[in-house]
Amino acid sequence: MTAAPAQAAKDAVDLIDVTKQFGSATAVDHVSLHIRRNEFFSILGPSGCGKTTLMRMITGFERPTSGQIHLNGRDVKNEPANKRDLNMLFQSYALFPHLNVFDNVAFELKVRKHERSTIRARVTEALNLVRLVGYDDRKPSELSGGQKQRVALARAIVSRPSVIMLDEPLGALDQRLRQDMQLELKRLQREVGVTFIYVTHDQNEALTMSDRIAVISEGRVMQVASPTQLYLEPANRFVADFIGTSNLLTGRVSSTTAHQVCVDVEELGQLRAPGNPQCTPGDVVHLSIRPENITINSDTEERAPSTDTVSVPGKVAEVVFLGDDTRFFVDVGHGTLLTVKQVNMSRLGQAQPIALNDQVTLRWSISDSRLLTE
Repeated sequence: MTAAPAQAAKDAVDLIDVTKQFGSATAVDHVSLHIRRNEFFSILGPSGCGKTTLMRMITGFERPTSGQIHLNGRDVKNEPANKRDLNMLFQSYALFPHLNVFDNVAFELKVRKHERSTIRARVTEALNLVRLVGYDDRKPSELSGGQKQRVALARAIVSRPSVIMLDEPLGALDQRLRQDMQLELKRLQREVGVTFIYVTHDQNEALTMSDRIAVISEGRVMQVASPTQLYLEPANRFVADFIGTSNLLTGRVSSTTAHQVCVDVEELGQLRAPGNPQCTPGDVVHLSIRPENITINSDTEERAPSTDTVSVPGKVAEVVFLGDDTRFFVDVGHGTLLTVKQVNMSRLGQAQPIALNDQVTLRWSISDSRLLTE
């Protein structure tokens, strides 16, 4: 199986039915990905899911057991890493401590014996892009963590590769600086017009920066989609649970119509969900409801019943204040906890704030839940 010519022409990287085995263990299991040119693409998954092995095969540090790897339409499966038109950015900055910023960035160009004027022009351009103009003569020991990361980034882009692989490069930075660098990386990727492939276990990083994300589990691709689509339309239970926070309830389909599915959930009775043509009575399914889509009210607050809303009684088991929002963990029976996220501005208008051990009613719109068959 090969990528179609039209597909390959617009892709920076094509992985076609790629498998990697280490002895009897399968690290990557028949993965196919098509990463577009000038795209910020993230490979996201938990530790041990195979994402690092995928990265090493793309860069040439590992050879696949089977399958094809194309870079800009060219089969590179058997090419060494130094022959591939890509660069890497690591969590460890890997800067030469005895060289100043200019010489660190210029190192690859000097090894390739570019003209001195070309080196000067490209390094100046790269330092301008990462906003380090005037830092040419500083040594790495004179830089902050964020500045070192920018130098490493300038070094990665200075040779103008078609692809830059980023292996959790922000892991060593503090939270505030990491958030700032996420926006910087996205800005830089747009300005330079190069394909970024970002490998991470951090869902927030992937959601913030990516055009598309491949979610990986146990060596297999679970879903490839935009951040919005992954969050709102997860393909299966793993994606719903891994991307953001989700309340997942397992039950059995009791009846279906074109517009609605009724699911018997042991601890809650019958719940209604949006229609799903894949569901038939008797199927075991998972109902996903995001915490921000659930409202929480004390039992003293009267509300008219609605055919479009699900209501569930419960008792507040825990309240956690997180600054901009508060999380309520509500016991709805049989030890099942549902999480509710409430923006703190909305709590200011409550006549009677909800507290620990309160009896409450949870409500959500049927359209805000998602029925998952896998």
